[in-house]
Amino acid sequence: MRTVPSIFASILLTGCAPATLTFEEGTGGLGTGWATEPYETYGEVTGSQTTEFSEYDGAVLNVLSPSPSETVPLGTVAVFEAEILGRDGTPLDSLVEWQSSTAPGWYQQGALFETTDLPLGLHDFTAQTTLPNGDHLVHTVSSVRVQHPFAGTYAGLYDVDGTVLNFPITCIGVAILVLEADGTYADGDGECLISLLGIDVPLNFLFEFDFEPDGTLIGTAGADLVGFFTYNFPAEGSLDPAGSLSMSFEGDVPLFGLMSGSLDAPRISLDTVF
Repeated sequence: MRTVPSIFASILLTGCAPATLTFEEGTGGLGTGWATEPYETYGEVTGSQTTEFSEYDGAVLNVLSPSPSETVPLGTVAVFEAEILGRDGTPLDSLVEWQSSTAPGWYQQGALFETTDLPLGLHDFTAQTTLPNGDHLVHTVSSVRVQHPFAGTYAGLYDVDGTVLNFPITCIGVAILVLEADGTYADGDGECLISLLGIDVPLNFLFEFDFEPDGTLIGTAGADLVGFFTYNFPAEGSLDPAGSLSMSFEGDVPLFGLMSGSLDAPRISLDTVF
């Protein structure tokens, strides 16, 4: 009978008992400094995470420009400026964002900038910022009007002279016209009374004009003499930088005769809806 070598027997016995592993001194085992060293500093808060932003506590955001109810002529340079001040009045930095109540697509950034492309309309401009300490500041300026320099409401006296059925007529009345915000179109109306055969009859006018870049108005003055005739007179006028509208019209009304009139109307309001 052959005997199993002692080494082979040792291997077989090892498979039948819990494994053990031994190292000679200095050749293995737990390292020194690897297992614990990374975790000794992990999770430490450094840099901005430990920075305190107490200087932002109680800060305020002020809009310096534009001003409430300011009118900005269409296409001109508009300045937007805001400031952030600490409780002690010290200027602070933070990103300022701007939006408009009238034009949802309009958006700007910065504490100071200029623009020439403001949308037409009556705007409430809001500046807002979120400070490093988490506070959210908002400041709104209301009723900033952006429109053509000549846009607005005009009112004044107009007078008409002429003949109706060979009877001379004259009348004086009040007309109101509105030049739209973009400065391209104006319309309005007026009324006066004429005495015809002993009867007071209203003579109504409807004015419609296109506004030309050189400041002239070209359009019609539509007359309506109730019960007798309606007629569109060619009319033209002009606007001056002071904000005054002048207009005149004239025409030979078939079967009735020549009629002419004029209107002088200063601007009474910047409103473009009457």
